[in-house]
Amino acid sequence: MISLQNLIDSLDKTKLDAAIVSMGNLSLLKTAFKKAKREGKLSVAFIGGSITQGFCSSDEKSCFAYLSYLWFRENFPESEI
Repeated sequence: MISLQNLIDSLDKTKLDAAIVSMGNLSLLKTAFKKAKREGKLSVAFIGGSITQGFCSSDEKSCFAYLSYLWFRENFPESEI
């Protein structure tokens, strides 16, 4: 299975830069990461449509939400996600 980081690393940098319009407020993510480390627990929710759900993906474990979950588990192994 491909990890989220491997997927990101495999993307064409020029196309990725062109696709990102705004990174948003990353301080909110930093706060969530600190909470995961401090409390050992983090709730993650996804709002979206068919792409977020994994429409046309080969299986449920290749959708965006599940790959993101794997990233959190890999980066916060002591936390309950």
